[in-house]
Amino acid sequence: MNIGDILRKRRQDRAETLEALAFRVGSDASNLSRIERNKQQPSPELLERLAEALDCTIPDLYAEVSPKERKGSRPLREDVEDSVNIQRSLRTLTPENRRLAAEFIKLLARLQNQKTE
Repeated sequence: MNIGDILRKRRQDRAETLEALAFRVGSDASNLSRIERNKQQPSPELLERLAEALDCTIPDLYAEVSPKERKGSRPLREDVEDSVNIQRSLRTLTPENRRLAAEFIKLLARLQNQKTE
């Protein structure tokens, strides 16, 4: 399962239509349909609104992703929480500072790769 499948299952478990959920989260049914069919990924903001509308958290949703799809050494919940917190922080920065943050992350990744080689 991936995130679109999980969102669809949770919506259907609530016997809610795409149109009703879309209205509650400020989106449109065709957009949610593409997400549920895994044709596109939801933005972090939309994913937050969807989780809230489905009475859960983003980490709850990703915890349902199949183990095969979530390989990694860290618990998935921590990765998702870190990603959401980084997204929130980046939104508060000026465009110039966002570019600097992106460059810093690239530098950290290069340094980490050099240490593991």
